[in-house]
Amino acid sequence: MLQQARDLGYKQDLLRAQAQDNNAVLKDLVRRGDKARGRLGAGLQFNYGFTSEMLLQYGFRPRRPPVKKKKEAPATEVPKTAANAP
Repeated sequence: MLQQARDLGYKQDLLRAQAQDNNAVLKDLVRRGDKARGRLGAGLQFNYGFTSEMLLQYGFRPRRPPVKKKKEAPATEVPKTAANAP
């Protein structure tokens, strides 16, 4: 029974090491995929333009011109004077 417990402990350590290796490989793949996606996006933006709606077809957001807010005219106040006061 003691030998079986030791074997299970060794197996657990081995599986933990494999999980760490798998996580490192996965992290590297994600980093490389993000880099490739960025390069593809840059190429598509170069080809179609930054504001082209065709970028949506590939999952990229086009840059849209900023919307300018209209300025409201300030309300004119009537100054109170001694003549207007009751």
